[in-house]
Amino acid sequence: MSIALDNVQDFTDAELLKLTRYALASLMLGKSVTIAGRALTREDAPSLRETIEWLEQRIEADSADTGGTIALVQFVRER
Repeated sequence: MSIALDNVQDFTDAELLKLTRYALASLMLGKSVTIAGRALTREDAPSLRETIEWLEQRIEADSADTGGTIALVQFVRER
C-alpha cells in the first residue's frame, strides 16, 4: 500500500478508507497493526468497520453533492 503516514491530516476520505480497509484485513488475518503510533488488535475490528461505513457514506455523499459520475461498462463477447 502506498500511503505516506507522515501527513495524516492531508489524507482524503478515499485514502483513509483504503488505509482502514487494509488495517481491518490485517486484523482478520490475525496480525496486529500499528498505524500512526496506534497499535490495533482484533478487538478494534468493530470500530474499524464503523469507520469504513462512515467513510463510505462521506464519499458517497460528496460524490452526490458534486454530481459524481458513474462509469458503466458493457462487455460483449465476440463471436
